[in-house]
Amino acid sequence: MEERMDTDDWPDLWQALGVEWPVTASTPYPLVYGNPEAWLKTAQVEPELLLHHVRRFVFPGELLASLGDHVLGMWTAQWRQACLLSGLLEYRRRVQDSIQSLWLDQWIVRTQQRLPSSRLAPLIDNTDDWVKLREVDYATDDILRLCDPHRRIRLSYHLLCAVLFDAEIFALTGDGEKPLEPPEQLRGHLRLLRNNSHYKEVYYADGGSKVDWRKLVCFFNTALAPAEQQFLLEY
Repeated sequence: MEERMDTDDWPDLWQALGVEWPVTASTPYPLVYGNPEAWLKTAQVEPELLLHHVRRFVFPGELLASLGDHVLGMWTAQWRQACLLSGLLEYRRRVQDSIQSLWLDQWIVRTQQRLPSSRLAPLIDNTDDWVKLREVDYATDDILRLCDPHRRIRLSYHLLCAVLFDAEIFALTGDGEKPLEPPEQLRGHLRLLRNNSHYKEVYYADGGSKVDWRKLVCFFNTALAPAEQQFLLEY
């Protein structure tokens, strides 16, 4: 008979998963009760590897609930950059005014830089750029709206949910092709929020100021029909 895992044991189970952390990783495996700086460092330099392990973890909701906003913001910083670039490129395709085009071209070039987040922030979060973008209502693009520096923490919740549960969201939306990059994953998540009232209720259970990761995990575990569960096994 298979032994049932207890939720209270999740810190030990997370530590046990550390045997799968590659020795070639840039940072050591982050432990639940370890140095908070270790989590920040791992979130910054190994975001995809950390994502892989959380996907493999049996109690992701408990783990995510234990992480602070600063860690989540650092973890999703590269994905935010990708989403901002995607939104700016889409806006640029619609702009014909030469002055606006030049402004967007310059912002896009800066957003394409591969730099640490501390050095990148002054380039992509220039106050003048965001003032101009707010004046045009973010080009009526929800992703650009969420990328506003004033919404950085809120975006980190949306992004982590979109990327972590991308297979589940894809199964529920039934969209054409699987989203492979954060901008498409985020758009799929936002579509599901608009079209699935239960998902919206669970996601905004705390009014949007926080996300109850345990409730989200429970939602995805129960919302998928058997056929969709099989899809996830093949995803």
